[in-house]
Amino acid sequence: MNPDLMSPLSFFDVARGYLKPWAYVHSLVRAAVCKVWPQANGFVTNTVYVIVLLALSLAIGTVAEQLNRPQRYATATAETRLVQLEDGSTVKLAPETELRVHYAYGRRSAFLDKGEAFFTVQHETLRPFEVHVSNRVVRDIGTEFNVRVLADADADADADADADADAEVSVATGVVAILGSEPVSARGVPAGALELKQGQGARLPGDAALPPVVYSAYEARRKLAWRNGMLEFGGEPLRVAVSEMNRFRTRKLVIDDPSIANRSVGGGLDPKDDDSIVKVLGYVGVQHRIIRRGAVEEIHLYGESRQEDPNREPPPN
Repeated sequence: MNPDLMSPLSFFDVARGYLKPWAYVHSLVRAAVCKVWPQANGFVTNTVYVIVLLALSLAIGTVAEQLNRPQRYATATAETRLVQLEDGSTVKLAPETELRVHYAYGRRSAFLDKGEAFFTVQHETLRPFEVHVSNRVVRDIGTEFNVRVLADADADADADADADADAEVSVATGVVAILGSEPVSARGVPAGALELKQGQGARLPGDAALPPVVYSAYEARRKLAWRNGMLEFGGEPLRVAVSEMNRFRTRKLVIDDPSIANRSVGGGLDPKDDDSIVKVLGYVGVQHRIIRRGAVEEIHLYGESRQEDPNREPPPN
């Protein structure tokens, strides 16, 4: 029997004119085998070709898997980071943020798992940029916008503990569309989707059954202040303000006096500047003292009515 007819890939001899790239590889394999083993028949040559083909497939699959993995970015406490993405878009990460970015055919997706990020997007009509946050999708329509996953201190006290975290979106320029978590076409915006324009923002409830709550231009502007190294408060409870400032600080603020935890805080400050913080908190009657535990320093806060001995050792944990 003709050995070539026994080959598991003998049909390639017939299809070589139609499969030129693979035929070229087949010719290279045949030439290499014949050089090493001149007596080799077609069965041996094609068997080696199968092995080479499998090896190439494995290598291509491995490379494709590596390219298809999402890029991960993260920041620590008090750290901000500017990330340049492959399409020319940029992301500025606030402290304590975790972000995954995955680009695939027809889609550019970012997944904000924790924290806050400001996106400056290179708009592409046929390949939208989408930020997945909580149970919503924020789709770019040519814009700069901020997205934040709200931490426990920012969440409503009566929120469902099993629900996804609330999120916030604020638009600096352009337009974004707020979509549900269900897959939608990459082209256009579904009818009825909420669109936020420049200067607008919204809170996205963790419960998908609840609609987004649009807030004022003043609120949207306040929530963008962190990009310039500032925080602006508009009546938040002190406990929320402290949690917010501590994201940007290595020397933590600690509320010693529970009676001041819900005092309203207003005004702008640099969260890394102790003098700026002391000045703003002084307006609402909050005192402070510095506590040292070895190499660690903390600023402890208490009310005017609570007289503290600055030399007193802190109580044991």
